[in-house]
Amino acid sequence: MSPQIPGVQSADVAQGDTATLACLVSSFPRSNITWRYKGQSLISDNKKYEVIDSNYTLLIKNASFDDAGDYECEANNELGMAVAFAKLTVGCEYRLIFFAWLID
Repeated sequence: MSPQIPGVQSADVAQGDTATLACLVSSFPRSNITWRYKGQSLISDNKKYEVIDSNYTLLIKNASFDDAGDYECEANNELGMAVAFAKLTVGCEYRLIFFAWLID
């Protein structure tokens, strides 16, 4: 069966967090996965990206605003290929700080 991608997992993370993007792939035989960002293939480099082939997942470590955008997930086997896109949104982490004022 040629690959099909019936769904993706996008992510919305705070700057500095690790983002998890994933493709839900259906195929037989099992598909190989390629992740791309801005046309460049991503490989596990133990610093920024980690590709987990067993569940078609991409980890983006220490996410920054420059990492935000659409990531291409390509699944292929000898019977064909399929492409889908997962979106990464990177925002600021907001923390509310409450001050208690003591009144005499």
